[in-house]
Amino acid sequence: MREVSVEPTSAPPFWNRPWGHAHAWLIMVSAIGLSWTIQLFHPALAVTVPSWPWNWLIVAGLPLLIGLAAMGWPHQSTLAFFSGAPVAIASLCGLALVCWPIAVVPTEAAAPDWLRTIGLANPLTSLPFAVALTAVLVNLAGSTLRRIRAHEAGWLRYTTVHAGLFIVLACCAAGSGSLIRARLELHEGGDPKFVARLETGAPVRLPFAVRLDDFVLERFPPVLLLVTDQGNGFSIRRGEVLLGPNAHEHINDLDISIIEWLAQAALVNGIPQPYLDAAAGPAARVRVSNQSGSKLAEGWLHALSVFGDDLYLTLPDGRTLHMEQPRPRKFLSKATIFAIDEQPEVVAIQVNQPYRRDGWMLYQLSYDERLGPASRRSTLEAVEDRVLPTLYIGIGLLLLGVLMHLWRPRSLGTDP
Repeated sequence: MREVSVEPTSAPPFWNRPWGHAHAWLIMVSAIGLSWTIQLFHPALAVTVPSWPWNWLIVAGLPLLIGLAAMGWPHQSTLAFFSGAPVAIASLCGLALVCWPIAVVPTEAAAPDWLRTIGLANPLTSLPFAVALTAVLVNLAGSTLRRIRAHEAGWLRYTTVHAGLFIVLACCAAGSGSLIRARLELHEGGDPKFVARLETGAPVRLPFAVRLDDFVLERFPPVLLLVTDQGNGFSIRRGEVLLGPNAHEHINDLDISIIEWLAQAALVNGIPQPYLDAAAGPAARVRVSNQSGSKLAEGWLHALSVFGDDLYLTLPDGRTLHMEQPRPRKFLSKATIFAIDEQPEVVAIQVNQPYRRDGWMLYQLSYDERLGPASRRSTLEAVEDRVLPTLYIGIGLLLLGVLMHLWRPRSLGTDP
């Protein structure tokens, strides 16, 4: 018999093979690496979306077009690849890589210098994040629409979860373009206002008018501060007892007693006197003793206010005793809302308790801190987020998909 030699066949080039996980990882790493390089040379580069409706056309339009193409030509290899599991895994890992600073270190204004150097001071507006999120959205749109066309077993559960995730991520990306934040400056006794101002100064017309009737600020009683000059800086020890009549405090080696208390005081020739005014702060005459009971100092304490300077005691060893500025406990705006063809509505707007109307939310933002409780000015923030209804739909689909999986869990080896 004659021997027949068989020459070994060489493997096809990398890009001529069927595309799989290796190709997906290489494409994703290259895309994020290139965008990261651009970000390194331009650390201040921020990717933002325009206002409605262009934000939705940019964020959701391109992925949906590619998804529709994948749905129309399900056997086209490139479209099938970008709609498949390898790209899903690689793009999600890429998105997690870009977002890791959010979970580890402060970002934005508080970002450390090294994070600014690599261009990720604000990861959510960086170019690598935009690239990774686009890949995830393209994959979600393609895989969801292909599964709808295929109509295979379990397609409804798959479609519900992935469509919900697509909507949620698209809302997060497009939300900044639909979000409106404007400030409304109100003064007690002033006319109702229906025009707020953006940070740029541009006017925003509200569908209702707001009149400030009264601004209310409640404060905690102050505490004592013991300040020590350490040469290269100051050490401040804060007391724990809220000051008031007959209060007693122990800080380090000092015993401090309140021997006279004025809830509202103004300084007259450097001496606190009772003064009934909302902007007047408290004053206290204190006695400071050491642990053996010997008196070290006695005198008045008064925090800086519009009715007097800071009064403090200097101890024999150079330490100083101060009264801390009373901290706000609660502040709110009592206002009247006017709308066309409706009766005026009296509301109270305070921190974490906004007023909601016609798609807008009014938040208590600030006041005249110099006057404190006597402030006659209140600043509200008017917020409109047009993305919220769509976001709620996406979250609802996600929850529904999870319930569908729990109701009929898949077994190993069965269709998803």
